[in-house]
Amino acid sequence: MYEQLEQGKNLSYWNDITVIVEDELRKLRKLEQDDDYRVALERREGINPSVAQDVAAIFKGKTAEQLQALKFQIQTKLDGSTSGVDISYWESLLSQLKAHIARAQLRDRHQDNLKKKLALLKAEQGKFISINSFLI
Repeated sequence: MYEQLEQGKNLSYWNDITVIVEDELRKLRKLEQDDDYRVALERREGINPSVAQDVAAIFKGKTAEQLQALKFQIQTKLDGSTSGVDISYWESLLSQLKAHIARAQLRDRHQDNLKKKLALLKAEQGKFISINSFLI
């Protein structure tokens, strides 16, 4: 609905929000499932729960550009996959990476907006100070 209201202005923002929400919903659905089914699903997804935290740590703190580079490396690995490559593991990593990239892009966009707001406030403060000094 918001995408339509903004007429494509902030399409990348809404795409990132959608990816993040879908990722969070996937995590919540996993929590709701009973343990046996969850273990089977995690095995099918290719990442053992003990490794999942290590994977999340790898993604954490990286910029959107670094995560995009990692995504490219994983896709290259999958495209040129030969025997011995755990495809389900790398595909699962790639799907998790998508949400991390969206979060990083939102974080970067938020930082840019904060910098613009700070510059605007400083400019307004400068005008206010010059007006006050003129009046005094």
